[in-house]
Amino acid sequence: MLVGIGGVSRSGKSTLAHSLVNTLRAMDYQAIVLNQDNYVKHSHLIPKIKDKIDWENPESIDLPLLLEVTAFYLSKFEIVILDGFLVYHFDELNTLYDKKIFLEIDKDTFFERKRADRRWGPIPDWYIAYIWEAYEKFGQIPEQWTGVLQLSGENFSEFEKVVDYLDIKPK
Repeated sequence: MLVGIGGVSRSGKSTLAHSLVNTLRAMDYQAIVLNQDNYVKHSHLIPKIKDKIDWENPESIDLPLLLEVTAFYLSKFEIVILDGFLVYHFDELNTLYDKKIFLEIDKDTFFERKRADRRWGPIPDWYIAYIWEAYEKFGQIPEQWTGVLQLSGENFSEFEKVVDYLDIKPK
């Protein structure tokens, strides 16, 4: 089973993915998390916006590598969770998902969380605004999709909904 977890930066995708994989392993499933950020191209191959590398651009992802690694792990694990900002942008991936989860936060919450994120040093406000614009352009779920579990990342307390949605029982 391939489970996608999408949403804007700082919406709780990775936190949910790791909580979910821990729960699944406790239920005796072979499960693993793949993060889209581990499949970016070399920085010199990624487009730039002003003086910054444009991590939010779909062209930043090494899609052939991501597809290859996803296929490999699907052959080795019962459940693979792929999380990232752009996980629903690529048609080649979209055809593979068995379950789709989307975390939403509002723009104010995003700005607040992103400004507090100091992993790579201070982020200029213009770039934070650009991340939100890129999310609106590239990070949304396709309108025609049904069966997507949409959750709030504002104050995540709906973990049981995720387990129910996956329809997985302890072995």
